[in-house]
Amino acid sequence: MTYTPVIPLSGMAGWQFLQRTQDTQRAAFDTSVQVKRETEYFLEKIGDVTSVDQLMGDRTLLKVALGAFSLEDDITKGAWVRKILEEGTEDPEAFAMRLTDRRYRQFSEAFGFGNVLGARTGDEGFGEKIVEKYKNHMFEVAVGEVDNSMRLALNYSNSLQALVDRDMGENAAWYTLMGDTPLRTVMEKALGLPEKLGALDVEQQLVFFKDKASSVFGSSKLSDLVSEENVEKAIRIYMARVQAEAGPSASTPGFAALSLLQGGNSSALSSAGIANLLLSRT
Repeated sequence: MTYTPVIPLSGMAGWQFLQRTQDTQRAAFDTSVQVKRETEYFLEKIGDVTSVDQLMGDRTLLKVALGAFSLEDDITKGAWVRKILEEGTEDPEAFAMRLTDRRYRQFSEAFGFGNVLGARTGDEGFGEKIVEKYKNHMFEVAVGEVDNSMRLALNYSNSLQALVDRDMGENAAWYTLMGDTPLRTVMEKALGLPEKLGALDVEQQLVFFKDKASSVFGSSKLSDLVSEENVEKAIRIYMARVQAEAGPSASTPGFAALSLLQGGNSSALSSAGIANLLLSRT
C-alpha cells in the first residue's frame, strides 16, 4: 500500500502545511510497502541488467526506470520504449533525439544501451540515482492525487533548478521551460500571462515571458529565478491565482468574516476581489 499525503487545506495555506510536513510525509511515503518493495528490488537487480531485453522483460524494473523520468504512463508502449533505448542519443537522427519531449533523451542517455559505451546500469551509484528520481516523482504524483496544484508547485521548485543546471543557452532554457507543461503552467500563472499566449509564435511568446519575468522578479535570467526568494514568490502568486480561479473556500484568508458579512453567501465574492485579497499578501 502506498502512503497518501495529507493536505487538509487548499491554496497557499495548504502549500505552507505541505512544506512544514514534507520531510515527515516524504519519509512515510518512501517507506510505504509498495514503494519500498519496488525500490529495493530495483537496487538489487539493476546492476545485472546489460541489455534492453532484460530491462523490458522485467515490469518492476521498467516501472521504476520509466517513473524516474516521469514516463510511467509509457509502460504499455513496448515498441516505443524499446526504440528509444536501442537507438540511444549519440546519433542526431536517433528516435529519442527527434522527439520534442526531452524526457525521452534523458531516459535513453541515462541507461546508455544504444550508445557507444553501452549500458550504464553497472556504474557506481546508478541504481541509487534512479531510485531517488523515482521516489521524488512518485511523491509528486501522490500529492497530485490529493491536489494537483500542489504537485505542480513541487515540480516547479525541483525542475526549474534541474533546467538551470543543464547549463544551456538562456533562450534555449526558456524554450525548454515553455515546452514543459508543468513548469509552464506555474510560470504562466506567476507572470499573469493568458493561456491563449500559446497561439503565438514561440519567438513572440519568449518576448512576453522574459518581459513579464523582468517585471515580476526583477530579472529574466532563469539562474536568478531559481533563488529561494523568487521560487517562493512564484509559488505564492501561482497559489493565489489558482485559489482565486477556484473561488473562495474555508482556507481563503478572511473567508469566515466575509461569509458572515454576506450571510454565508460566498458566491457573491468576485474572482477579481479574491485575487486582489490574496495577491496583496504576496
